Amino acid sequence: SYQHLQEVLENLSLLDITRMIPGNHDDPALMRQRFGEQVCQFEGYEDIGSWRLHYLDSHFEGTKGSVSKVRLEALEKEVFEAPNKHHIIAVHHHPLDCIHWMDKHDWVNRDQFLQLMYFLPRPVRVLYGHVHHDFNRTFNGQEYYACPSTCWQWAQTEDFGVSDLPPGYRMIELGENGEWLTWVNRITWPPTT
Repeated sequence: SYQHLQEVLENLSLLDITRMIPGNHDDPALMRQRFGEQVCQFEGYEDIGSWRLHYLDSHFEGTKGSVSKVRLEALEKEVFEAPNKHHIIAVHHHPLDCIHWMDKHDWVNRDQFLQLMYFLPRPVRVLYGHVHHDFNRTFNGQEYYACPSTCWQWAQTEDFGVSDLPPGYRMIELGENGEWLTWVNRITWPPTT
């Protein structure tokens, strides 16, 4: 699948501007080997105009996630050393309960992350996946956005289930003054013209 994705991104001339963090089904070492350090931004940050993008690696064990204490301390420093930037954090595992069966596949030290978020300037926007559906919520003044899956969508039910919603992806437009516009596109087949 990594080889196929690499070929698609290269054919579309998108590989150089792509950034990846590992999910629970990924092999981080193989990702780095296939895509390289520039694409695989598992930690650290990147400044793009007036925005600072922070990358967190929550790959841990099985379906559960964790972010190291060292990385969370570095994240705090990265945000506070750039008070004039607008901040986005990208992480795979969900930091907030989604109130359905995916909550048992959680980010095991997310309380440490949420405590840090409470003290960070507002707003810091958090993008995450893992739950296979789109969702947004403001919690303690910070903004959280789940991204849908580009494969199947999970049903938001107590027991395991798959939703009838088609695959999707989150689009984001960033303005120089901190403006944020985001929406979800759904993939239909056959494509409409």
